[in-house]
Amino acid sequence: MEALTIYQHDERACFRFQLRGPLDERSIRQLECSWQTAQSILGKKDLVVDVTGVTEVDDAGRKLLNRMRESGAQIQDNETGARTGKAKRMPVARRLLCMIFPASCGTD
Repeated sequence: MEALTIYQHDERACFRFQLRGPLDERSIRQLECSWQTAQSILGKKDLVVDVTGVTEVDDAGRKLLNRMRESGAQIQDNETGARTGKAKRMPVARRLLCMIFPASCGTD
């Protein structure tokens, strides 16, 4: 059983979570705790959540990412470089973003 791994990068302009593995009901508590801890040190920095390495997401994972985005976090897929637009060959993380935030994928 694959586990979620969260890498945390405290950068000059932002605090970034880099996620690897499944974002599901079993793993969201880990991300919620990391998010809560990061909020205490963010200050004026942006919070960025890189979902490039997410292998699967369930309803609980989608809800958590939506809550994070609604609180101001930027959810990014670094395989395509952004949250918007469509790639011809859509990588796993991009497909996940389109499932979570359908409006960001547009329609072609």
